Amino acid sequence: MVCASELRQQLKSRPCTVLARDMRLRVATADACAYPDIVVLCDRPVFHDSRRDVLTNATLVAEVLSPSTEGYDRGGKFAIYRGLPSLHQYVLIAQDRPAIDVFTRQPDGRWILDACTAISLVRTADPTAPRP
Repeated sequence: MVCASELRQQLKSRPCTVLARDMRLRVATADACAYPDIVVLCDRPVFHDSRRDVLTNATLVAEVLSPSTEGYDRGGKFAIYRGLPSLHQYVLIAQDRPAIDVFTRQPDGRWILDACTAISLVRTADPTAPRP
C-alpha cells in the first residue's frame, strides 16, 4: 500500500512502526476489534493476549475509504476508535479524489478535523507531533 510506504518513509527517523492490514486492533471500551488499513504504533506494543496478534495501543489509525465503507468509517468505526486512549490521530483517505481528513485528539479529549482537499495541501499525518 502506497500510503503505508509513504508513512514509513516519513517516520523512519522516529520510534514508530507502520503496519498495513496485518494487525488487528482491539478497543476494550467498545468490546470491539477491527483490521484498520494502516496502524502506526509509536510506543512499545501492548497486546490483548499472549498470541500477540491483537494490538491495543495504536497511535494513529488510517482507513482508505470506499463507497461501501465510507459511512461506517466516518461514523460507527470512528466512534469505536475514539475509545482507544492511545489514539492521537484518525486519518481517512479518499480513493477517488485528492482528499484526506486528519482528526487529531486534543488534550481535553475533543477531536479537531484538518480536511485537505487539494493535492498541494495534502500533508502527511504525524502521530509524533507535539500535542497542543
